[in-house]
Amino acid sequence: MEPKILTLDVGRPLNVLGNPMTVRLTAADTDGRLTLVEQLNKPGVGIPIHVHERGHEVFHVLEGQRWNFRSGLNRWPPSQAPLSSCPR
Repeated sequence: MEPKILTLDVGRPLNVLGNPMTVRLTAADTDGRLTLVEQLNKPGVGIPIHVHERGHEVFHVLEGQRWNFRSGLNRWPPSQAPLSSCPR
């Protein structure tokens, strides 16, 4: 695997359920270790509850206010925590 330097113009734009996303790194870029997706959600809008069968999910909130976090049957109250990890 070769190092990658990413500028803000690098990535594949997507629109998932009306949410703009940019795939910055793919599993192919990282020998299957991770995929990095940047999301820009409007307040009150986000991806519905879903499951990842093959990998963990990490959320790093750069800006914004309260958001809900759920993993399996566990739920956490709305938070302003900038980093959350959700195991598969």
